[in-house]
Amino acid sequence: MRAAARILAVALVAAGCAAEPAEAPVGAAEAENVGPPAASTADTTSTADTTSTADTTSTADTTPTGETTPTPDSAPTADSAPLLVTVSGTGAEPDRILTAAREIVNSVPWPSLATVDAEGRPRVRVMDATPPDHDFVVRLATNPRSQKVRQIRESPAVALHWVDAAGPSFVTLLGQARLVESATEKARFWQESWDPFYPDGPNDAVLIEVRPVRLEVVSIPHGLEGDTVTWAADAVEFAGGGG
Repeated sequence: MRAAARILAVALVAAGCAAEPAEAPVGAAEAENVGPPAASTADTTSTADTTSTADTTSTADTTPTGETTPTPDSAPTADSAPLLVTVSGTGAEPDRILTAAREIVNSVPWPSLATVDAEGRPRVRVMDATPPDHDFVVRLATNPRSQKVRQIRESPAVALHWVDAAGPSFVTLLGQARLVESATEKARFWQESWDPFYPDGPNDAVLIEVRPVRLEVVSIPHGLEGDTVTWAADAVEFAGGGG
């Protein structure tokens, strides 16, 4: 019950933050937003809960004798599993956290995207995003002249937040954003649901590609209730996040 109350509180905070109008649902111009971020950092990113990378990625402990170290040519591709370096919270298995996150994200049509403006204030708006790919990369389309584009150019650290009040569950994805202007890439990831807001399709838009750095999940249905003392969410961090 404590975890459920906490998640509903997070959802209320996120709802209070999203003062900018919905991006895809209404197609309206963005408005200034000076509300707080969607979720309290103190509740979700306790450093003390995170396992040291040194404890989990020692090459000497994991590379069999005589086996060669992978070269850049054999680096993971979009079809390979995400590289996880730490797990925090209750110590749930990474696959369990990622599976729950995908189910929650796929059940919520529009996440909130948080950026930081030139004054260091959080800006939050609701957007229509693609489902996460195999490496949990998420893409969104927006007007090239929008505030968020300028903010991402100045500070690419962003957050995406999905809330399923019926769960109750939430997912927070902390990541690094990249603006995609390549016609080929835009065509590859374009969504039909974006068409009504861009008369000339991908030519009228820029894509925001968010690469994961840290993924946090709290979900009663999935048995991921976080740390009951610190309220730190079950989380995974990605090797080379934002790279």
